[in-house]
Parts: sequence; structure tokens; C-alpha cells
Amino acid sequence: MESKGFTDGSRTYYYRTSFSKHDLYLLVLTGAALWLSIQLGTMITPFDTTDAR
Repeated sequence: MESKGFTDGSRTYYYRTSFSKHDLYLLVLTGAALWLSIQLGTMITPFDTTDAR
């Protein structure tokens, strides 16, 4: 029962969440990957595009 959060004390219904430096690393890494994919997508085009007007 300890793995489910039950102990011998008073029962808790939720755990307080917080942000850590690892969360910041994830946000920065995700943003950098998105920015890099956009930049590479404009430089390296796998398909030739034509003007369809």
C-alpha cells in the first residue's frame, strides 16, 4: 500500500507539485529542438515546391 501513497498517518489526497531545474532543461531543450527543426526545414527542403498560382 505504500506504493499507492497510503501510510499509517493521516491520509493525503494530493501531493504538492513543484518545478525543478530539470523541468527548465526540458523546456529549453524542447524550444531549441523546435527552433532547429524550423531552421533546417527552411534550409533543407526534401521536396521541390512550385508556385501553384
